[in-house]
Amino acid sequence: MEIRTYLTILWRRKWIIAVTFMVTMMVAVGGTLMITPTYTASATLRVSVNSDTVSYGDILYTERLMNTFPSIISSGPILAKLKQRLGIDAAPQIDVEFPAGSELMLIVVENQDPGLAAESANILAELFIDSMKRTKTGRNFTITLIDQAVPPRSPSSPRKMLNIALGTMVGLAGGLGLAFLFENLDTTLYSLEQIETVTKAKVLAQIPKVKQRQPVITLNGNSPYGDAFRRLQTNLFIPDYGRPLRTLLVTSTKPDEGKSTIVANLALVMAQSRNKVIVVDCDLRRPSLHQVFDLPNDVGLSSILTGEATLEDSMQQSEIPRVQVLTSGPLPHNPTDLLGSPEMSDLLARLAHQFDKVLLDAPALLPVIDAAVIAPGVDGTLLVVERDRVRWGDLQTVLRQLTLSRANLIGVAVNRTKRSKRYNYYFQATQL
Repeated sequence: MEIRTYLTILWRRKWIIAVTFMVTMMVAVGGTLMITPTYTASATLRVSVNSDTVSYGDILYTERLMNTFPSIISSGPILAKLKQRLGIDAAPQIDVEFPAGSELMLIVVENQDPGLAAESANILAELFIDSMKRTKTGRNFTITLIDQAVPPRSPSSPRKMLNIALGTMVGLAGGLGLAFLFENLDTTLYSLEQIETVTKAKVLAQIPKVKQRQPVITLNGNSPYGDAFRRLQTNLFIPDYGRPLRTLLVTSTKPDEGKSTIVANLALVMAQSRNKVIVVDCDLRRPSLHQVFDLPNDVGLSSILTGEATLEDSMQQSEIPRVQVLTSGPLPHNPTDLLGSPEMSDLLARLAHQFDKVLLDAPALLPVIDAAVIAPGVDGTLLVVERDRVRWGDLQTVLRQLTLSRANLIGVAVNRTKRSKRYNYYFQATQL
């Protein structure tokens, strides 16, 4: 996986990273502020052997005593005297440390009051020295206080900067981990490479997203939208796909992926190329082309297939020169049967004879099988998918159905893509 791919994933999941980071930082900062500050003070003592020569036995004995000293300092009698002298009910937290490679011993006291922590460490050092002087063992050693404890200026806990640094690291690591986890669990196809890999078909065009909800875009003049549809027409009809491409079925994986808009605009660019075009609404369940072209839908495809009207009576001229429209007509109770009937095959043959290009707007393949019924009788099929919305499993199901129907899949049109700004120069230059 290339670095650019990783960066694309991180940008796509930026909100997961940002929210995770912010929540982690809020917990870290909030938890740090809620912790009561504690202060640490230490008194330093030196423990030296009262002998000119130190034997190996003295060293071993000294080590045993070092392990004993912490128990002596935290013993009941010494703590009782400490509480009595300080006038407190509970002794502070006490620890004894021995710096490696030295004769030093640190009596460390932690308390919420910095003054009490320092005073407690000094008193414990004094009481410990007095207790060792009264013992026989203590006469073999000299224990001196070399550095008194002083009240600390800053708390030892919580360590704010450390907590914030850890929160930052955990937040970023957690955000990145969740981003890649969601990416692995998400089956949505976000790139053209993913779509081409799944479909094993070429992406013939990327149709930019338009801000306004406008079914037929005005393609007169120079615009990225017009260029996208001209590119789609070029990629559809110039290559040799083994047979003349006069009848084209346009379908999608799911409803509302914009196939009807693509059919209407494709008809427009074909008409501008001096082609005689007819657009047929084969969606006998949720027709929309009559709304796109602002035409009545009293008679149409269903009327012809049921023998209630003729082709000549059902076709309507659109506002676009050289583009005629055959709307769906009244909704029948058996749309699949009608679309797979011999009458439909005869109609397609007649249309292919009368027009240069026949565009069939079929229902989405995932909810109904209507498009798969029509596909074997046309020269080619164009699949419309909406990037950032189509899922791997849905697309696989649709492709499997097209394969079983022996459809001739020409390619894929990716709809509502983000418009690249790198090409704006060309379109702006023609308007100067």
